[in-house]
Amino acid sequence: MRIAVIGTQRSGKTTLVEHFQSCEGIHIVREAALDLILELGSNIVFDPNFQDMLFAEQTRREIEADRLLREGASCAWLCDRTIIDNLVYIRYLRSIYTGEQSPEEVYPIRAEWLEYIRGNPFDLILLCDPGDIELTAGMNVAWEGDSPGAREGLESERRIRAEIHGLYIEVLRELGLEYTLLSGSVESRTAYVERFIRASEIAIAREGVSSQVEIVM
Repeated sequence: MRIAVIGTQRSGKTTLVEHFQSCEGIHIVREAALDLILELGSNIVFDPNFQDMLFAEQTRREIEADRLLREGASCAWLCDRTIIDNLVYIRYLRSIYTGEQSPEEVYPIRAEWLEYIRGNPFDLILLCDPGDIELTAGMNVAWEGDSPGAREGLESERRIRAEIHGLYIEVLRELGLEYTLLSGSVESRTAYVERFIRASEIAIAREGVSSQVEIVM
């Protein structure tokens, strides 16, 4: 069972995924983009080669998760961001690019990325709703307090998240991918995923019993 957890920054993705980190039989695919940024610095996201690096690392992690699934080491895996996120953020980077070259040349979308997405479908795609997750002052020291600067910073962050969230919906629709918009509290979100995994396990178990009966007959 392959579950994608996608969405804008600070939309509750990682909080949701980390809830299942200690659950037996569930493998977590950590956010490749964040690990690369921590390793190479935040400015790497503007490097035209970054998306190629990210694709290579993301697919490596997903292939490893699939291997664990095939070998029975896990019954499901949750992915904190996917190649879908790459497409969304490329579209956003194009929208804010002010250089002389065309945005499409600087931030291209590779055919192999689209082929990978179509050839490796998820059983469930969860798009986290950023409107339900409030920023806290402690998340950014520069915005602490109730000053005009703090309020302006928070509003700017919310506007950007809303814009990128809209791009997620655009990309998912263009790719023809079904998704679930995950809203509400952290508790309600985790409960939804737990119910889905439980229902899927029951369905798989029933299919197994059915196939055994057919073989006996």
